Amino acid sequence: MLNGELQGYFHVAKGLDSWHHQDTLVASSDTEQNLKLKVKDVWTNGAWDLGKLTNLISQEDAVVTSQIHIQAGSPDQLLWKTTSNGQFSLKDAYSLCGITVFQKKISMVAWTLYQGLIPVDVVVQRKGVQLASQCVCCNHIETLEHVFFTNAITNKVWILVASMFGFTHAPYQNVQGAVIAWTLAVNTKGHIRQIIPMVIIWALWEARNQSKHDGTTYTFHKVMSRVMVTTTYICKSCLISYKHWKGDVTMVEHFQAQILVPPPRALSVVTWAKPSIGVLKLNVDGSYGLSHSAAGGVLRDSNGDLIMAFSLTTHPSSPLEAEVDAALNWCVANNFTLLQVETDN
Repeated sequence: MLNGELQGYFHVAKGLDSWHHQDTLVASSDTEQNLKLKVKDVWTNGAWDLGKLTNLISQEDAVVTSQIHIQAGSPDQLLWKTTSNGQFSLKDAYSLCGITVFQKKISMVAWTLYQGLIPVDVVVQRKGVQLASQCVCCNHIETLEHVFFTNAITNKVWILVASMFGFTHAPYQNVQGAVIAWTLAVNTKGHIRQIIPMVIIWALWEARNQSKHDGTTYTFHKVMSRVMVTTTYICKSCLISYKHWKGDVTMVEHFQAQILVPPPRALSVVTWAKPSIGVLKLNVDGSYGLSHSAAGGVLRDSNGDLIMAFSLTTHPSSPLEAEVDAALNWCVANNFTLLQVETDN
């Protein structure tokens, strides 16, 4: 970075890089004239030049940015910040959008939007192409935010689908916000709530292109129809299973999903039976790990009264061995020999 091979600092002015945890610096930079400025231009005597930074962005952001460590003398390199080794991987890139189970063309649109590179009018204009811009559904200029999140038809689609899943829609400004809002309560990879935002984005983009290039009418009903058809196709293709609908099983019928519902688990009553008179009963449980294991037990008499309880670490080769080994060794060491041992294995 110090050699100036990367123009990373003023990628920030374009809103593409995040230099601290709060946000990108796009809101702090109010000029386009410094797009060619490089990191080395705000670096003096081996440290950030706080004065130069303050002239470019707010003082608060300048202070935060100045605390970012840069290793001087090392060659410039691009790092992928969501992997532990800094190396880019397609698997990790897809996972950022919650993309695990559906068609590549849908995932590619979602990924391109995530990068802010889908060729709406404003993005094309930034590449130096001169053209007039107008949304297909109103007189607003065609920006990414307007096409996918804020125009009247788009907003109505997000609101309706959110209501179908039982939560209130809050206006989104980008794909990250949409995915986060839909997946806050989801911990299953490939869950339907990870898929739906991507399907909506695909449906909006497809309807926009058909209207712009084929002359068809861009309508709310056309977008919603595409959302339903695409989701139904994914379900009927067996790309998602019952576990991917966890918490939203009642929605299955809306999308004509063909999923195998697992049978309900059989319930059984488990009771503790007293040992014979004069016999002690040892209930023991263990946990087996690669480096060490642990076990614990409770010893009771024929009346169910507690005699002793213990816990310890062991080094066996299986969970059952962890339990039996610990239990018997402990009992022998404490002179309890007339035993009935009970485990869950």
